[in-house]
Amino acid sequence: TKIRMIGRPMMLGFILENYSQLTWLFIATVLAMILLLAINFRDVRGVMIPTLTAVLSAIWALGFIGMVGINFDPLIMVVPFIISARALSHSVQLIERYNEEYVVARDKSIAAEKTLAGLWEPGFVGILADVLAMLAVLLTPIPLMQKLSIMGAFWGISIVATDLIFNPVLLSFLPPPKRAPSAEWGPLARFLAAVGRFTIGPRKWTILAGTVVLGIGGFLAARTVQIGDVYPGTPMLWPDSQYNLDTESISQRFGNTDIMNVIVEGDEWNVIKDPDVLRKIWFLQREVETIDEVSGTSSIVDLLPRIVQAMHGGEPRWQHIPEEAREAGFFLEMIYGASEPGDLSRYVTPDSRHANIAIYLKDHKGTTLMKVVEKLRAYVGENTMEKARFRLAGGFAGLLAAVNEVVMRTEAQVTIMAFFVVFLVCAIAYRSILAGLFFMIPLVVSNYLTYALMGLRGIGLDVNTVPIVALGVGLGVDYGLYVVSRIEEEFRVRGDLGEAIVTSMATSGKAVVVTAMTMVAGVVFWTFSFLRFQADMGLLLVFWMSMSMVGSLLLLPTLIWLFRPKFVVGAKHAVKAA
Repeated sequence: TKIRMIGRPMMLGFILENYSQLTWLFIATVLAMILLLAINFRDVRGVMIPTLTAVLSAIWALGFIGMVGINFDPLIMVVPFIISARALSHSVQLIERYNEEYVVARDKSIAAEKTLAGLWEPGFVGILADVLAMLAVLLTPIPLMQKLSIMGAFWGISIVATDLIFNPVLLSFLPPPKRAPSAEWGPLARFLAAVGRFTIGPRKWTILAGTVVLGIGGFLAARTVQIGDVYPGTPMLWPDSQYNLDTESISQRFGNTDIMNVIVEGDEWNVIKDPDVLRKIWFLQREVETIDEVSGTSSIVDLLPRIVQAMHGGEPRWQHIPEEAREAGFFLEMIYGASEPGDLSRYVTPDSRHANIAIYLKDHKGTTLMKVVEKLRAYVGENTMEKARFRLAGGFAGLLAAVNEVVMRTEAQVTIMAFFVVFLVCAIAYRSILAGLFFMIPLVVSNYLTYALMGLRGIGLDVNTVPIVALGVGLGVDYGLYVVSRIEEEFRVRGDLGEAIVTSMATSGKAVVVTAMTMVAGVVFWTFSFLRFQADMGLLLVFWMSMSMVGSLLLLPTLIWLFRPKFVVGAKHAVKAA
């Protein structure tokens, strides 16, 4: 005999039993980020300052959510980690720039001042875009997501103080690097300089054509993304987890692993005894049972026809709902009188004013819930009652259906708002609408490619993935801001756009690659989590960050070279590209 148990207590128990694995993922993530910093900077200063910055931001954020009474859910650990990795990556940008300035000035105070002057605008604009994109999640009327939005926004804005202000000040006090950075470009810088020459060479049209193809392909593939859960069982765990295997086994044998409730709400006592109400409850059950994913239904009405049949000698033709209120009330009272106190509480209230219809589902996939809710709404709309009404829908399946509808209704709003605030921030910062459009192009392509990946991987659009979309939009623009700002700065010095692009790629581009690798290290290990939704969030963020980095290093320099926008080269230099 094999015993299988499911339900929310069992699921939470399974998670708690395996939760120690997340501790190892936490340790592996921290060690990976420290190792990348050590390899890149090869000194204690380059490791300790970014780490201290990330820790300070975390302390501020955790203190803030404690003060305002927001509970911290360990299951969403990926989001705090990516924000901490963002704090660390801004610090890496500052130290890289400080090292460059120190080579020229040979004075740590002057190098710190120039670092702050050069990176304040792109850093602040990038952080502001991150924060506003996270606040766009407030449009979703789900408390969990709203709390996550507030926490992420404050966590992000704290980076202004801990990175942009604290880091240069700290660098001006610390001893200069013992291993003075060389003015010569290293292997990575030389490779990125070659990439910069590629973006302004004859193959630049290949980059644009590739972007168009990827954008169209991503748009078409993104249409396969489903709302809600894609697989049976809980989406928090992998399909081959013991809990989901038990769920599948019970579903095959009994077909009722999920319950959706429809409530009949009456205006006065004994409304449920009305024959019209009883018949419409019965017909609703028969209507919804025609759906393949529904294994059955139950209500107080199921007991009534059998009592009527039994009182008429067991004749099958008497198995029906009485047509007169007095007769219906008589048989219902027989059922009430033969029941122990509390036996019928799942069906009807003691005053016969409200009743419950339980719909047993084989799974809670998004398509299943949508099909059942559509059928219920169609029936309820066509079958109104004088003194009662149907209310949709309770139970865990009803809750999921409501959440899926909210996600479907607000996902587009959140995405559009996130894109809009990024566009607005960039346009205001550079005083150019064209600048906002330039920064939007890589983000839009990355967005559709991420949705395409969700469709291919069977990741549904739910409360876990919507914040990732907003977070990805805000974080993805940072790479482009650093690259474009450096191109603008180098152009003022050199007066040659080609040289400015190549130099920017070798300097800021190198820092972008290092910061992107650091951020990827901050979430990549979570893709191995026993919690599937954590792994999915980690995978989506890694993919989005990688695509945004590639777009910033390839597409933006190409667009700037081809169009020579005024926000980069200035009005007097805005001539047509050769």
